[in-house]
Amino acid sequence: MIDHKVYDGLSQKKTSGAFAKAGGKLYLTGLNGKQRKTNFYLGLHVIISQYKKTAIKKAMDTNYQFTDEYTSLSSQGVAVNPAISFGFTRLITQNFTLDWGLQKAFVAQKNDGFTTSLRNYYPGAGSSQSDPFIGYFQGILALKYRLH
Repeated sequence: MIDHKVYDGLSQKKTSGAFAKAGGKLYLTGLNGKQRKTNFYLGLHVIISQYKKTAIKKAMDTNYQFTDEYTSLSSQGVAVNPAISFGFTRLITQNFTLDWGLQKAFVAQKNDGFTTSLRNYYPGAGSSQSDPFIGYFQGILALKYRLH
């Protein structure tokens, strides 16, 4: 199954949390030393996701049939995921720049007891659940202010 969409007995799934991202970018069109209004970049990052997950799980009997019993589940923790990004930076004014592009995080497949590890979502990094060819990408859009 490409998209791993199977009924796993979970409902009311919620994920909350925060993330921090550290890394660097290489501006390929600026390697010759000339300042351009628009630059293409490649980036390498580490995303630290702090998360809390909750859900309600339907119980299953010995014949693998769902019963009318429910259990509350919760999980929290920290996940560290490497990521790459690529996109463009556009100089708007001397102090403001606009970044846009795509990010691909290589999500650690932690088993948190909720469902298959492929279906886990982490703030800032995303999920490893996707088709096997392209994968999970996130869009990047950032307005940055330069401090002097």
